[in-house]
Amino acid sequence: MDICYIITKIFPLSSFSVQRKLQLCSTFHFVGGTHRMVLLLYPISFPIMEYWFLILGAIFAIVGLVGAIVPALPGPPLSYITLWMMWLFNRDDVSTLTLVVMGILMILITILDYVAPVWLTKFGKGTKAGIRGATAGLIVGFFFGPLGLIFGPFIGALLGELLVSTPFATALKVAFMSFLAFVLTTALKVVYCAVIIGMFVKMLVVQFV
Repeated sequence: MDICYIITKIFPLSSFSVQRKLQLCSTFHFVGGTHRMVLLLYPISFPIMEYWFLILGAIFAIVGLVGAIVPALPGPPLSYITLWMMWLFNRDDVSTLTLVVMGILMILITILDYVAPVWLTKFGKGTKAGIRGATAGLIVGFFFGPLGLIFGPFIGALLGELLVSTPFATALKVAFMSFLAFVLTTALKVVYCAVIIGMFVKMLVVQFV
């Protein structure tokens, strides 16, 4: 019996692309001979490994999107791992150029996420108390939903500056700068992670629908 027929029967179209079947068939025909029986076992485990790449990719994509908002998780780096999982699943879906460009963007966004609050706070003539207060406000605000995440850094920075006897007008300016830094960096991280999720979903549609 032709080995391509066996592969087609073992793996339905929805779980194994036509292109991948043809690649396997041509490989088997090329090797042939005494290796035919050994290679027959290989496709049985190969798709299972591919599915692990998909599962891990989905997990990193979801956790990365959460990390784009939650300060304890590095959102963009986690989402970037999803691209590598996609590449391991099928290199035709993610090019080397995409990996390089998205990797550079990930590094830039991660650096900006750390330096933007400091820059904007210093621009507003704030102190370390304002930065710490903004961070604390973000963590506490996480437990109060979206509004807490939005206004937590602002309130935290304001209270932090007032605790070190900063004039109210200056403290208010620092709080606004801290709030602005949070909005800008969070928006960049969310967009980055959402783009990767979109690429992941598109790949699933192409492969399985």
